[in-house]
Amino acid sequence: MMHNKLISEKEAANMLGYSEAAMRLNRTKRRGAAYYKVGRRILYSRRDLESFLESRRVECQLPPAAGTKRSLREQSPVLGEAAAGA
Repeated sequence: MMHNKLISEKEAANMLGYSEAAMRLNRTKRRGAAYYKVGRRILYSRRDLESFLESRRVECQLPPAAGTKRSLREQSPVLGEAAAGA
């Protein structure tokens, strides 16, 4: 773990794009990234912050090619199946 640098709440907030108040609120509600409490100090592991960010990754589908118009039913496999069965 010694190679995994611990950073302050302020640095962690900056890395995540949160305010320090948001970091505190997330901690009190047991949301957000894992942290260490050493005395009164709150420290975050860079590795934990990166894992936290990765866990919130959302992949989006590419839109249809320019010039093609597809209905929502055609774009969605679930809606498309429902339409085919109807």
